[in-house]
Amino acid sequence: DFVDRQRSILDHSDERGRCSVWLGPTLPSISLTRVEDAHKLLRNHHTRHSVPIFRYHFERLAGRNNLLMLNGREWKHYQSALKAALSRSDPVQLQRIARGTTQTLTDNVKARINDTGGPIKVDSVETFMKMITVDVFGRAAFSHDFGSCAELKLCPFARAFEYMEEDALDRCNKRALLPQNLLYWIPTQRNRKFNA
Repeated sequence: DFVDRQRSILDHSDERGRCSVWLGPTLPSISLTRVEDAHKLLRNHHTRHSVPIFRYHFERLAGRNNLLMLNGREWKHYQSALKAALSRSDPVQLQRIARGTTQTLTDNVKARINDTGGPIKVDSVETFMKMITVDVFGRAAFSHDFGSCAELKLCPFARAFEYMEEDALDRCNKRALLPQNLLYWIPTQRNRKFNA
């Protein structure tokens, strides 16, 4: 369970929240809880080793040059382009977008509670965070409102990405060596849905 692993890492961390862990028998890793530590590490070290099975599936999910899996020279190249694009953004405008989106969600939750006369059913707080994230990202990056906060449900784009993310994690963690989980072209129902 993710929460148990997170709690275990925090229990064994030093006073700054740093902890070394092993991912599998041969891959040392580090867990950081402070942004400044992560920033320093990412600024000074551009080569990171990833677990091959994770790399394989996440390349299928987001492509070979996705930001999650970039490494070495490619990471340096795309990191500088990303940093340049973000630094040109107006931080005040981004804050305004984030606040407006959060306010939209809050107003719609209150309205739904008033309409139904009781609490609303939500799977988890994570669902609300995904709604806010996709709407802020859409408005900031594409000048498009996906409407998740207005409708109080994830938009089709977010649901599709959520499915693909969960599918990739499931393929990495459960039955990882089954041919139909490794070879996306095998015509199973799961592979058809992933490739659709």
